[in-house]
Amino acid sequence: MNIYFNEGKLFSSKALKKLKTVGNVIYSDNSKSIDSKKKSEILFVKLNEKIDKKFLSKFINLKIIVSPTTSITHIDQKICKLRNIKIIKLKSSDKSLKKITSTAELTIALILSLKRNIHKSFYNTKLNKIYSRYNYTGDSLSGLTIGIIGLGRIGKMVAKLSKSFNMNVIAYDIKKINKYPKYINLKKNIESIFKLSDIISLHISESEDNYNFVSKKLINMSKKNPLFINTSRGEFVDEASLFNALKKGVLSGLGLDVLKEDFNANKIKYLMRENSDLNILFTPHIGGCTQNEMKITEEIVVENLLKELKII
Repeated sequence: MNIYFNEGKLFSSKALKKLKTVGNVIYSDNSKSIDSKKKSEILFVKLNEKIDKKFLSKFINLKIIVSPTTSITHIDQKICKLRNIKIIKLKSSDKSLKKITSTAELTIALILSLKRNIHKSFYNTKLNKIYSRYNYTGDSLSGLTIGIIGLGRIGKMVAKLSKSFNMNVIAYDIKKINKYPKYINLKKNIESIFKLSDIISLHISESEDNYNFVSKKLINMSKKNPLFINTSRGEFVDEASLFNALKKGVLSGLGLDVLKEDFNANKIKYLMRENSDLNILFTPHIGGCTQNEMKITEEIVVENLLKELKII
């Protein structure tokens, strides 16, 4: 059995050791030949490339794709279904995921930078444009209201971290939530989140039903010129309306770890250029990108693969 790693760099040594007992591990860094792709039955991917029809056409014997991610929007699922390629990813039932806090931490980091103008002050200092400290006067988080859309695993983590900053936490989830901490004020409708929040943070699960979930209508309901943070998925937001709202002052800032086209470098350059004077922070989908936690997720999906192969 041939197992091809499209991004093998820094992969968990523990997980690799297990894989090597069941198959021949091939790394893209070391093998550029078409033959190695043709022979591979299992493909490990992360988030550096779009796994589309053209990419998969080189893997003619492929049976399984493994991705240590909760979302698989980077994989063309229609092609996989057509070719009967099974996709193995992280599942909400994976108990070890409770240890993964990196995306929630990044959410708070984006909020802090946007509220305290850390990114602006650093950038200008780096360019020797050291202005008065008063040019970077921001807001403390204490007493502000954060509205969390989606009260799943990450949403609850963000709520807990927000509470430690003495923020008021309100939340909305399309599903009925029976168990949640008392400090969370759960709202019955999503409109309340946009009307009452100083900061809005999106944490909904992957589903085609959620595409453009945050619509122009919802965005324009914002009453307090909130920050909008998205460490979930770019597809879940009407991006054009989001940027228009920022330009018009309906929103006071954007912290985006994801975009609708994460892999489109030209789009990102365009957005950076067009919005350079606004309170905006882009990061290249680094929510789960921490060494220790990537190793945990890699070990989880390898276990899931071995179960699929009925080896454990």
